[in-house]
Amino acid sequence: MMAQIKQRLGYRTTKRPIIVSITGNVASGKSTFAHQLKLMLKHNLSNHQVESVSTDSFLYSNQQLRKLQLLHKKGFPESYDYQRILAFNHALARHETVNLYEYDHTVNDLTSHIQCFSTPDVLIVEGLIALRQDLFNEIDYGIFLNVDLIDNFDWYFSRTLNVRALKATDVQKIIGKIYDNWLNINLVNYLNNVIPLRKHAQIQIYLDHNHHIKT
Repeated sequence: MMAQIKQRLGYRTTKRPIIVSITGNVASGKSTFAHQLKLMLKHNLSNHQVESVSTDSFLYSNQQLRKLQLLHKKGFPESYDYQRILAFNHALARHETVNLYEYDHTVNDLTSHIQCFSTPDVLIVEGLIALRQDLFNEIDYGIFLNVDLIDNFDWYFSRTLNVRALKATDVQKIIGKIYDNWLNINLVNYLNNVIPLRKHAQIQIYLDHNHHIKT
């Protein structure tokens, strides 16, 4: 993929960024993989601008989700602001600077922190809807992270417990909520809405229980 990206950057006739989309389940390692890929691309493409965006930045805020009665569906397709995605795509196509609010997993909501994008040469898009071709219709490279669901739950459990334990003392209640969210929200969304996107990925990555790529 690296060689192909270098070649495309050398011969492209438009400033449209090359888009690399990464998806997989909640807590499957998408953000970490995207960060590592960004560092590798920046190292190998030192004369080009490489940026990354999480599709979490396109979620409705918790306040909006409550109004829409969709808080229990966060991460499902209907919980995203498609007008914001459309505006983002149009700004990139017009070579305009665009700002997005960042999502913070410690508060599970959009924050006031702004991420600025200004005509990147390579854009990494990571998130549950990153391979939705109706939203990001000029995806150049699609990557799907495949993980064992038991390992996946363990990672989700550890991540969520660490965050929520900071805010409450009723650990048993937190654990119950984690199991409920996994079974009734995350797993349902993954099976119904994320797995079908796997066919759009040219690159299939398989991770072991240590988040290492299987060889």
